[in-house]
Amino acid sequence: MNPLGKVPMLLDIDGTCVWESNAIMRYVCHKYGDGSMYPEAPVERARVDTALDYRLSKIYPVVAQTAHPVLGWSWLAEDADADAEKIGRRKLGDIFEVVKDSLLAGRPFIGGDQPSIADFAVAPVFQMLDITDILVPPHIEEYEERFYDAVPFAKICGEGGEGADESKVGITDLIAQMMMKAGLEATQKQRTGRQRYGARKIAVPNGVEVPPRAQRVAPMPPPSATLFLTRMSVNCHGPWAVLRQLQERSGGSLDGYQYVLKDIDLAKGETRSPEFVGMTRSHSVPALLDTDGTVVWESHAIMRYLVACRAPDAYVCAPEECNNVFPRDAASHAKVEMALDWKAGTLHPAVARFSYPRLGFGLDEGTRSDALARISHQLQVLTDHLLGEDRFIGGGPYPTIADISIVTCLRLLDIDESFEVPKKVAEYEHRVRNMVPYLDKIASGDGGFVGFGLDELIRLKKEGTGGYEWDDGMMVNKNDVMDEA
Repeated sequence: MNPLGKVPMLLDIDGTCVWESNAIMRYVCHKYGDGSMYPEAPVERARVDTALDYRLSKIYPVVAQTAHPVLGWSWLAEDADADAEKIGRRKLGDIFEVVKDSLLAGRPFIGGDQPSIADFAVAPVFQMLDITDILVPPHIEEYEERFYDAVPFAKICGEGGEGADESKVGITDLIAQMMMKAGLEATQKQRTGRQRYGARKIAVPNGVEVPPRAQRVAPMPPPSATLFLTRMSVNCHGPWAVLRQLQERSGGSLDGYQYVLKDIDLAKGETRSPEFVGMTRSHSVPALLDTDGTVVWESHAIMRYLVACRAPDAYVCAPEECNNVFPRDAASHAKVEMALDWKAGTLHPAVARFSYPRLGFGLDEGTRSDALARISHQLQVLTDHLLGEDRFIGGGPYPTIADISIVTCLRLLDIDESFEVPKKVAEYEHRVRNMVPYLDKIASGDGGFVGFGLDELIRLKKEGTGGYEWDDGMMVNKNDVMDEA
């Protein structure tokens, strides 16, 4: 049922099987919800989607890097980095600020006045830090307490679940047990809606210096939507392709909706400028500044938002009379969501560990052999489970945003000529690119800054004649595998 062999997994009463945590929550809301936990309005939904994707790509991996070694769990299984905990601690400072300034932004919950599925995904993650000596900022603790006050049954989940016997240990009990095993005094502090163990003593500094609030420049709504991107980043290619395809589909006008591309040079730290940080505290590309001032970041959140706003009833790559970029039936919709989350949380990290060292974007070369085996397995997941007998994700006649995102990621495999892409995967890539021909132009950079895109960078690296040069002051970006999401 689940080719990844992971939990959670939902088997619905009609036989529909959904895996990936965020995809399950979206599926349940799509099929059974009333819109209160996953809003229908594009701007409000984009805020929830951004938080869900940020939790998947940044919050959980960093918290896991920090807490799992203490809990005795190796992070990323056999290729766990000895410095993972140290790196995770450095990144936590930025994450705490992003949650406060961008995800909450003065609201009690990410969803507004009431918890959304994004709050269910984000708030409980920080409980894993109870096992560490990290000082969680007051605004994070207050947010967690508001969540557990509003959703008291969530505390039961942390204790192993309702009606759990002593063999079913929740994270709360696990933390206490691990501290006692380590010879630490597990001082139980009762707080509203939850329990904490021990004292936190170490404050986590931000990974890099960020302008104080007074120096941040709030964005002004532009006459045209602006997509901030780095043209060689595959995570930027998906939103760029959706904008281009929507424009092509509408005869170039997009009903008066115009967009411009703003090139961001990661190596020069341009995502850390006051202007960029004022727009999105996550300091990552891609980011979209819409004409009404709405800011959306995280690649998949941007793609969902654009489709919801500009083509809610159309395949991105189809003639205008066709419908359903997200298939209307809940099962097909869930497959698209599963594929998006699988790409962000599983496929892209594996491909990055294989290709980024060759491209000069950090990561240890020693991880590539393990990444090769992982990529081969994930490509089989793609062909055997996500696609099956279908031409595209979701079973429709045209590519969806999941297909666009997956195929742009697979382009990174071109860096190593020794890796032979399986025939079924190559045929799938060809089908998508045939339907979305602009993807090839995007990979070339289409006249981007410094004169090249991903394809040119790959060519230069293969020839050993040059590539992307990093400023000495931005080594933290290089080692963090670029500011892209």
